[in-house]
Amino acid sequence: MSRITYIVLLLSAFVSSYASAQQTTTHNCVGTNLPSSALTQTVNGDLTLALTNCLLPFPDSGDGSNFLWTTSTSPTAVTVTLMGTPINAGSEEGIPSNSNILFQLSGSTPETIQVTVYSSDTSYTNNRSTYTFTLNPSSGSSGGSSSSSSTSATLVPALPLFGLLALGGLLGLFGLHKLKQ
Repeated sequence: MSRITYIVLLLSAFVSSYASAQQTTTHNCVGTNLPSSALTQTVNGDLTLALTNCLLPFPDSGDGSNFLWTTSTSPTAVTVTLMGTPINAGSEEGIPSNSNILFQLSGSTPETIQVTVYSSDTSYTNNRSTYTFTLNPSSGSSGGSSSSSSTSATLVPALPLFGLLALGGLLGLFGLHKLKQ
């Protein structure tokens, strides 16, 4: 049994590292002195923007909003969702304190978007820090330069592989059990 367990653990560790093709960027709303290099990024594939400590709204917002994304491309090939709920471009939204916002590019050409979030850093006008992300198709072909924080990966369907590993493990377990009898 120890040989089968070792093989299953080895294969599952190999598969899990290739199961995701997205970059995560974290923004702490109570953080200050964001480096300018963090505000402009190139991403290959999907982007998850992890917002933390975002309780306060924009000071000039009357409705409690603390998040806005825009693009100059029309129609846009970017979809933005928060827990499966779409967020429209150009619409200020009130995002919960700790949120993961997913940006997905469905087109084959790069698209640049601006994401404005609340920041307690008063050096930004109205406490609004604006990120500029260039989203490239997940194949990695880009029209722009790449930064040190961008990643490129190939999507691998992980669920069928985990099912296959589980089936192999069960088959091995019952096979060994039958051999011992």
